[in-house]
Amino acid sequence: MRMHLSVLALLGLLLASPAAADVTIRYAPDPPNNRGLIIEADAQGRVRAETGPGQLLITRDGVTYVVTPGEEGPRVSRLDDFLVIATEAARAYRRANPVRTPPPELHYRLRERGPETVGIWPGTRIDIEVIGSTSEDSASQWVTSADPALAEAGRIANGIFEVQSRIFETVISNPGELMALLQQLRQRGAPLRLGGQYHLESLSADPVPAGRFDLPGPVLSQAQLRALQPH
Repeated sequence: MRMHLSVLALLGLLLASPAAADVTIRYAPDPPNNRGLIIEADAQGRVRAETGPGQLLITRDGVTYVVTPGEEGPRVSRLDDFLVIATEAARAYRRANPVRTPPPELHYRLRERGPETVGIWPGTRIDIEVIGSTSEDSASQWVTSADPALAEAGRIANGIFEVQSRIFETVISNPGELMALLQQLRQRGAPLRLGGQYHLESLSADPVPAGRFDLPGPVLSQAQLRALQPH
């Protein structure tokens, strides 16, 4: 009961004054042996997400930065510049490694499956299904919550997942149809489970130190990023 009361107190704080509360959102990995995701935000609108080993997304003063590991240390770039260089690198790779037999084009749809609880948070399960597939394993299972008490935490988390989608779409060339469905899922509310990736593990309203949002190095220009690409 103590855990439930503390969570209710946190949700009340986020609902009553979302702009005045720091929050740490932890997503556990699915499957368990993978790396989880930690998202931190403060009252100044700054957001920090640890997305992988040495990989960060940091938003401050309205600008999102991508941090990736490099031999010389962390590489910091603005998201827009990172996407330009990532697009160039992906195109160069495809030219050098043409696909002889393109895979069949897939189409997707959303199917609502009803109520589902993740941890202590009730939500709605929505599957992304491959149209024409008869295998239940091909569906990607998502759970979202429209609870107003989770609205601010959901907005912060969905902002991170939207940036990740933009990066994945650039690097992996995911179908635009699938990206549109992911956007629809983000509009359904706070993400409690993200098919095959994460599930919400905890929320905390403890203060986040301001230093957590510092950039770990100088911001590189497009030209500097381009020069670091393998040739």
